[in-house]
Amino acid sequence: MMRYYKYILTVFFVVTILILSGCAKANKTENAKTWLCQFQNFSPSSISKTNFNIVVVDYSYDGSDSKALNATEVEEMKSGGKIVLAYMNVGYAEEWRFYWNKIKNATFVGNDDTRWRGEHLILDFDNPIWENAMHQYVSKIKNAGFDGVYLDGVDAYKSFQDEKKHAGEMVTLLKDVRKWLGSEEKISILNAYDLYDFDHSIVNLVNYLSVESLFYLKTRKRRTSYYSSILNEIKPFIENGVEVLSVDYVDDGSGYSGENMERIEDYVELARKSGLVPYAARSNMKLNNLNVIPGIQGE
Repeated sequence: MMRYYKYILTVFFVVTILILSGCAKANKTENAKTWLCQFQNFSPSSISKTNFNIVVVDYSYDGSDSKALNATEVEEMKSGGKIVLAYMNVGYAEEWRFYWNKIKNATFVGNDDTRWRGEHLILDFDNPIWENAMHQYVSKIKNAGFDGVYLDGVDAYKSFQDEKKHAGEMVTLLKDVRKWLGSEEKISILNAYDLYDFDHSIVNLVNYLSVESLFYLKTRKRRTSYYSSILNEIKPFIENGVEVLSVDYVDDGSGYSGENMERIEDYVELARKSGLVPYAARSNMKLNNLNVIPGIQGE
């Protein structure tokens, strides 16, 4: 009889440990930070019902002023304490933006980009006319109640042979964006971690650094040497309190089980172990859906 009770106690102990471990794992997932990056087809109401900590959307439903979000819609997305940032391209002029008709014939606007139709490389980032357009852009975003800006095109200085000159122009523009926003609003920059090599002050201008396709190129895993090298480059940002937002396009849309789920979980684990905030996006790279994944992000 005594052996029977010992057996029961042992089973009870093991089961309890397993349950507690499962709860701890669930709580870790539940409490870990996640973010959302959705540039198209977004709904403030739907976003408000999620548990993402940081949300990035366009300031407009279709990029035009006529479809710009109002303060009520932005406030709705902030429910639960979410930080909501508005997308803004500072390195390329976009034909669908409010400023296009005023600058399309300017000498600092390059030809149509063959990779992204309707986008034009800016040839002089600190040109007064371009700066004025960006100032107006920031004002629209700030007046709508966004918490800050998510800046794309910051790494456009790499398009020039004289990278140092154009990197300096970009830093000047970023300093202006910080001045226009004020000290309380947030700035995130995308993929421009090596701007630090030209000007260390960049880490004092931004709150977030966003890095895409770091661990996976769509659904194909990168070599360890590749992402280790980039993780080393972003260390100065992390050491200076800049939060790093990672987006990898690992979700093939087939459902959250089997190989697809294993890949998503692997990416999320790699990102979190590296001190990054992950977002597992769809592999079509369109960023046009609200990708809530049970137990992983936004749930």
